[in-house]
Amino acid sequence: YRTYIKAEWKIVAFTAATFYGIILNLHIRDERSKIDNTHIIVVSPLTNMRLLTHNYLKSNVKGTEKGYPLTIDAATVLCEDSPIDADFVMKLIPKIEYSALLAAARQVAPICDPPLPELPEQCPQIAVEEELDESIITALHRILFDVHVMEGHLICPDTGRKFPISDGIPNMVLHEDEI
Repeated sequence: YRTYIKAEWKIVAFTAATFYGIILNLHIRDERSKIDNTHIIVVSPLTNMRLLTHNYLKSNVKGTEKGYPLTIDAATVLCEDSPIDADFVMKLIPKIEYSALLAAARQVAPICDPPLPELPEQCPQIAVEEELDESIITALHRILFDVHVMEGHLICPDTGRKFPISDGIPNMVLHEDEI
């Protein structure tokens, strides 16, 4: 019996600000069982933890009542420029917890090079017909998408549990006694 594997891949970019990656489509045909399987694997070279990602993470340790926002204890931060998508930033503003973003930006700012832009103390309000100032959009984009926490820890504000960040990937897996 033989198993045939056909692999196709293509490079994708959903938006310049959110994801670049490769989609690998594997079609596997097993002659013995006459079963066809198709697997789609997404590989992203840009899996570093951005401050946008941080804005959605919380601690789920057993007994935690206030596991959000996590404190960032960054050892290494990478700041890279990416193309600005003003429409995307505008759509994200209502979906982010602005006070958590502001706190996260302040936590990583001391080790960012070049320095982070200043954000307003209050979340920018968006009227239906109104555009935000370009400098605010640029600042939000830079902080949300261009700051990558590469090494360090995310710390639960309730329990003090440290979740490691290694190679830009936060490990939020709980120990057995924390579930």
